Amino acid sequence: MNWTVDEKKKIIEWIDENYLDKHNFGSVSKSDFELFIFSTYLEHLIKSGENFDDYTVGKQLGLTISRVRSLKEKKELKYHMEDYFWVDSFLEYLKNARYDRETRLVKITIPDVNVLKDLRYFIESRGGYDEYQLNPKLFQCPIEIFVDLCNNLPNKDGSSFPIELNGEAKFKLEKLAENLPRDEKETIKTILAGDLKNGIKNLAKAAKEDLLSIVLSHLPFANTAKTAIDILLAKIKASSK
Repeated sequence: MNWTVDEKKKIIEWIDENYLDKHNFGSVSKSDFELFIFSTYLEHLIKSGENFDDYTVGKQLGLTISRVRSLKEKKELKYHMEDYFWVDSFLEYLKNARYDRETRLVKITIPDVNVLKDLRYFIESRGGYDEYQLNPKLFQCPIEIFVDLCNNLPNKDGSSFPIELNGEAKFKLEKLAENLPRDEKETIKTILAGDLKNGIKNLAKAAKEDLLSIVLSHLPFANTAKTAIDILLAKIKASSK
C-alpha cells in the first residue's frame, strides 16, 4: 500500500490513542482494530480512484465477498466518510442502468452496499418499493417509482426541488394531448392539474415508452432530477434498439 503521509499519521495517532495513552494497552478488541484498518484502507482506495468493489477488495485482503460487504456496512456506521453522499454515487451507477420494456423495470447494478441501503430507505420513506432480488447488488423498480425517485432526489443539505409546471411545459402538454386517445389524454390532464405524482405514475404504467419519453422531456426537471431523468430517457431509447 502506498499510504499518504496523512494516512500514516492517522494510523499512528489512532494506535497511540487506543493502545499507548491512558493506560489502555490491549483494551481494543480485534474486531475494532480490523474495522479501523479496513476503513482506512477503503478510504485510501476511494480517494485515490482505485477499484473498491467487493470482489477486488476481497481478493486483495483474502476475504469473502460477504465479509467485505459486512465490513463496508460497519465502516460507514462507525467511520462515516465526510464526502460521502449517496446521490452522487447513485448517479454514477445510473449511467450503467438498463430499462426492460417487457417488465417496465429500471435495473441498476449498485455494488456499494451503503449506497443501496440509502437508496432503498429513501424510496421506502416515500411509500415506494423495489423488486428485491437474490443478487445483492441488483436494484430494480417499476418505472413510475423510479421517475418519482428522480424527481425528489435530495441535495446534500436534504432539500429537494420537485418540478413545478411552467407556461411553456403546460403549452407543450396541452398540444400533445389534443391528438391522444381518451385515457392518455386524461392522464395528461391529471399532470396539467398539478397532480404530477399520480399523473406520471398512471402514464408510466399504461402509456407506451415513446409517449412517456415525450412527456418527461417536456417537464421542467432541474438540477439533480434533470441529470437522472436525462439518463433514464437515454436508457429508454436504447431499449428500443
